[in-house]
Amino acid sequence: MNWISRIVKCFVVLGVFAAGIFAGGCSQSPAEISDEIARMDKGLAVILPGIEGKGISSESIRAGLREGRVELRIETLEWGVPLLEGGLAINQVDVARNREQAAKLALRLYEYQKAFPDRPVFLVGHSGGSGVAVFALEALAKMPDAEPIGGAILIASSLSAGYDLIPALKQTRYGMVTVSNPFDLAALGLGTAAMGNVDGTRTASAGRTGFTMRHAKLFKMPVTLGMLRGIRITPHTAGTTTGFVREYLAPWILRTPWPPPSMTANLKRHIH
Repeated sequence: MNWISRIVKCFVVLGVFAAGIFAGGCSQSPAEISDEIARMDKGLAVILPGIEGKGISSESIRAGLREGRVELRIETLEWGVPLLEGGLAINQVDVARNREQAAKLALRLYEYQKAFPDRPVFLVGHSGGSGVAVFALEALAKMPDAEPIGGAILIASSLSAGYDLIPALKQTRYGMVTVSNPFDLAALGLGTAAMGNVDGTRTASAGRTGFTMRHAKLFKMPVTLGMLRGIRITPHTAGTTTGFVREYLAPWILRTPWPPPSMTANLKRHIH
């Protein structure tokens, strides 16, 4: 019966990861596209969705950054395989492909830095997308003359809690802020136990327990019930809602060096 149990678990997992995907669209109007092009010279923020791809969560992140007065150009990168081609499972477990996509993102960042030197650059990754963000920083570090980006925000990361972030941290000026949610028991408990983490391991996921390593540039923000007040959505996507992003994540892009003064009360005390 063990194999039947595992199959059932996988179907439950796929349903959890897919929750909310079809609740809203992700297209932009011509006016919005024109506005993003005009912002190119101000800096760049790249959103990396979870394994479900573009959808309500990535659009909520974008909306939250805009409501939080982030004036940089915002791009959402579709890094995975489409849903109808088995994307939910493939995007979570195909580490080699994800690193290939991350290398392409690193090249995009490199080219942007050369075209717009000294502009701020940030990565915002959700779930599996946080792994691609970290892999991209590792790839960027290997490129000659590549400059560090400003920083990265990892929301509900499906990287393993013990993943070595130091190579990626070295490719940031201000560091990384990681949003973990101990209530994320379905996607980052049952889900990653059945499918594995985005880095190929089957240990605890950082998006639920937090990363185990300590570093002066690693800022850990556990989600509390107070932060979730009024947010009625799955624990795995709570950190992507417009209100959460506006209140708790946009300040990291607006204020440097890190941590922003308004955020210090939300950080885990032993980060250093």
